Amino acid sequence: MRERNPARVGATVGALLIALGLVITVQVGAATGRAGAFAQIDERYPVDLSLQSAVLEADLSNPNGGGPGGQREGGALVGFAPGSIDVVRAADGVASAGLLQVTEPVIVLAGPGVFSQLPVTTVTAEAERLMSRPVNVAPGEIGLPHDALAGMRLTPGTTVQVLPVLGNAQVLRVVEANLGAEVAIVHPDTARDLAMTTRPGLILAKLTDLAASGTSIQQVTGALQPANPGLVVGGGAVQKANLAVLLDGVSLILTGLLAVAVLVAVAGVGNTLGLSVLERTRESALLRALGLQRSALRRMLLVEALLLSLVAVVLSLTLGVLRLGGRDGPAAPVRLSAGARAGRLGLELRHGDVGHRRRSAGVGTARTPSRPGNPG
Repeated sequence: MRERNPARVGATVGALLIALGLVITVQVGAATGRAGAFAQIDERYPVDLSLQSAVLEADLSNPNGGGPGGQREGGALVGFAPGSIDVVRAADGVASAGLLQVTEPVIVLAGPGVFSQLPVTTVTAEAERLMSRPVNVAPGEIGLPHDALAGMRLTPGTTVQVLPVLGNAQVLRVVEANLGAEVAIVHPDTARDLAMTTRPGLILAKLTDLAASGTSIQQVTGALQPANPGLVVGGGAVQKANLAVLLDGVSLILTGLLAVAVLVAVAGVGNTLGLSVLERTRESALLRALGLQRSALRRMLLVEALLLSLVAVVLSLTLGVLRLGGRDGPAAPVRLSAGARAGRLGLELRHGDVGHRRRSAGVGTARTPSRPGNPG
């Protein structure tokens, strides 16, 4: 039977096309953004999971610590408690892990009143086996994490003064190295020149399944927290888990809102078919008089509805995929900013006293480096 009102049918298909196209665009855009952001995270963070024991800023008046039994103020132990590395290795989802030695926090002075306090470590052969790519820090250089560079407004290639509480001061050139959330990296020769004592304070871990990293991270931090309050968590897996929670939440909200438009469009299809049946009463009666059964007439109307919906679905899929694919490509890079990582989105990985003046920059990072301030 011929449709008497093609304009109405076209408007109905157009409404369904727009609604479904927006839903598909959101889903494809989220997948494209996730792939691009994950690729940038892999480029920035060489290790899946880093766990750093809680340390307070260096106490210039009492460098030996503030509390009884080798503890510092706030109950933060000096280094990891005995057996911590065994706890990490035994956790589900952890393929391998290693324990690194770190120094007491040193003052990294970028300029008058612009500084940060970070412990220092070196990259050992065991650490290299846990990395997805090497971290190159030459003699005379210091590798600082991204947040520390941003906090002090430093760029790679500039020089800073490294002032240990007990040790030799050095002037080092800055490079970016995100081995831990709050730890600086130097070459072994530079570490010898600093002449500082070390303690076991950084655990690096490689995970077996990054898709389920959130569960593994929660299990590890939950097991370590009682003996290591104030645990600092970082690494690529943590950033990916945070970003996945953010993208999934935004995608779910947008898809839910657009689903209302889809329902309205589907209701429009039903309304168009109902009006079409009323307008073609004579044609239907003629077909019935010629011997067409009611079931056959219903099937004919059902096929008409399916064809209308099929045209809208195919067009919306094609336009949605081509629009994003032609503009951004299959995995366009997404710039990670502090604002995108700020806030606790889903994983509860923060334990103990934070003790820093800068807000948390991500779910997985229990603390971030302090803001630039006056060391005096």
